[in-house]
Amino acid sequence: MKSIRDMTAITEAYRQEIKKLIETDPKAKQVYIEMKAELAAARQLRELRKSAGLTQRVVADRMGRSQEYVSKIEHAGSDLEYSTIVRYALACGAKPRKLEFDPL
Repeated sequence: MKSIRDMTAITEAYRQEIKKLIETDPKAKQVYIEMKAELAAARQLRELRKSAGLTQRVVADRMGRSQEYVSKIEHAGSDLEYSTIVRYALACGAKPRKLEFDPL
C-alpha cells in the first residue's frame, strides 16, 4: 500500500503532466477550459440549493426527476442545457436573471 507521501507525489506528477499538455495542445486547453467552467457552474448550482436549505431529494421532486439526476447536475456529471439550469433554479426558489461571463 502506498503512503500518503507517495500518493501526493504521484498526484503532483499528474498535475505537472496536465499543465504541460494544456500549455502545448490547443485542444487539451479548450477541454480544460470547458471542464473548469462546467465545474464552476455545478458548484454555483449546489451552493444555490444549500443556501435555500433544500436537499437534493426536494429539488429532484420539484423538478420531477431523481435525486441521482440532481447529484449529476451538481457534480458536472451531465451536459447541462439552459432549460435544465432554469428548472433547477426555480426548484430552489430562485429566478435566473442573467448569465455572466469572464474573458479567458
